[in-house]
Amino acid sequence: MKVGYFCGYLPPELIRSAGGEPVLLEPEGKRVKLGEKYFPTPFCPFSKVFLDNLLSGSWEKVGTLLFTRSCDASRRLYETVSSLPGGESSFLLDLPHEVGPLAWNYFAHQLKKLAHFLLDRTGKSEKAMLSDLEQEVKSSLIIRRKLTEEYQAGRLPGAVFLGKEGGSPPDFPRVVRGGLPLFLIASHLWVRDLIGLLEKKSILVFEDTPLGSRRWLLRENTTFLLPPEEDPFLSLSRLYLEWKAPCPRGPWRERLAFIQEMTRKLGVRGVVYFYPKFCDFSLYELKIVRDELSLPVLSLEYDTLPNLAQWETRLEAFLEVLTP
Repeated sequence: MKVGYFCGYLPPELIRSAGGEPVLLEPEGKRVKLGEKYFPTPFCPFSKVFLDNLLSGSWEKVGTLLFTRSCDASRRLYETVSSLPGGESSFLLDLPHEVGPLAWNYFAHQLKKLAHFLLDRTGKSEKAMLSDLEQEVKSSLIIRRKLTEEYQAGRLPGAVFLGKEGGSPPDFPRVVRGGLPLFLIASHLWVRDLIGLLEKKSILVFEDTPLGSRRWLLRENTTFLLPPEEDPFLSLSRLYLEWKAPCPRGPWRERLAFIQEMTRKLGVRGVVYFYPKFCDFSLYELKIVRDELSLPVLSLEYDTLPNLAQWETRLEAFLEVLTP
């Protein structure tokens, strides 16, 4: 059973343990026609493009769709999809906005609900799922630690994290070419286009995106251990809430500390903040990044279609500032 998801807080470890095949959904760019019928004009571009891809049959082989209550747009997207024919095969995972033991336990409970939802569809036994989940979490942590070390050392630039089916980790490139290092903070859409544009200008891009490195990297000073007696759902909850790279929806101090640490270790010369129109989380974070980082920041806004010519003009002016 193929299980589609797009949020970095939906664990592929749990999907595999429950007998599903995780499919990371990356909407294809095209003029939105079907999706705009369901949402107002001033609304999340990703939700519109996602729904347009779904209604036009881009993911017809994906039988189950998973969503998170990460923001109001994501919730509205789930409500719309669940009201359509076949919507009973979709699930909304609730996320706490705080951190700490109460949040870990709450999220663990939500993950158990998701597990039972998946088991009802795959027919796998709960006992087998729990055994597999414990191993999945341990293996995932080992891989994440290695990826974080490689990323911080500057050996995983560009789009190497993007588009990995089934929650698979990226391959390690053997050769990293030199270039002006920039940190790219972005959301779901048009990331490949922007990375390609930057790389054509000899930029060494280190991305922080929900379809890329943000799904894999760990925070600084991670000492996460998994005692054998601990509930695997609690282990998974802590991995995603406490140790995984935070996203803009989380506590802003932790998010800012993560960005500061990564930009310092990578030695980047500037930041490109690539954000969707009408996104409150991104607009708030953009203000914090500009105020708190001691680096030049270029903000680029996007909607339901890419605008490469405009982005290139803005990037060229930004690069002139960075390379006097």
